[in-house]
Amino acid sequence: MAESADYVLLVLALLGDHQLRNAAVVLETVEVLRKRGWRLEQEDVEHGLYATVWPARFELISTEPPFVVDGGHNPQCARIVTDNLLRYFPDSRRVLLVGVLADKDYPALFEILNEAADAWVCVTPESDRALPAAELGKLLEKTGKPVTVCASIPEGVEAAREAMEEIEKKTFGTPVFEHEANARTAGGGDWDIMAEARVLGGDHRVDATVVNALEEKLMEELFM
Repeated sequence: MAESADYVLLVLALLGDHQLRNAAVVLETVEVLRKRGWRLEQEDVEHGLYATVWPARFELISTEPPFVVDGGHNPQCARIVTDNLLRYFPDSRRVLLVGVLADKDYPALFEILNEAADAWVCVTPESDRALPAAELGKLLEKTGKPVTVCASIPEGVEAAREAMEEIEKKTFGTPVFEHEANARTAGGGDWDIMAEARVLGGDHRVDATVVNALEEKLMEELFM
């Protein structure tokens, strides 16, 4: 097993517990590479974690109002988005701006997202494989929550903003489709890309058994 480097303070800008696990994978990989003779400076590793951005993966692009963009398109991603919304914004009402491709398992996807939704705004992604917003709206009406169907993504963003004003609480748009850039620019392109920096600290090896098993797998499959 690789000996742990002395990480006094590590900061990760990506949100979500799953990103902490990803960071642990990175750190263990760095240590394995060092054992293989790679020269990886400690300050470069620390800066790499801090500076990493992952567009459209629970990305906070606005704080007034809070607006989160996520491009996940399967039930596993929906589970992460839902858990993150409930964790970071437990006392908030949420409007989910959504669109999906017809060849995805969207019934299962929206069954999960429904746990964090107070209202829906449906749009059609810009893809030949897109599920029409009207069809998605019919599905989401079964949740018993307000549903608005829009003809375009910019119209959907505006509708989500109006819904936010209507409920007079923090609201989050979570586009679930592959053309996240459209949602990011639909509001005029003046939203700052923002993320809350989080301290990992020296106890980042909380999942020690996971990273130890990972090292063995890396040594066997990636570096042999």
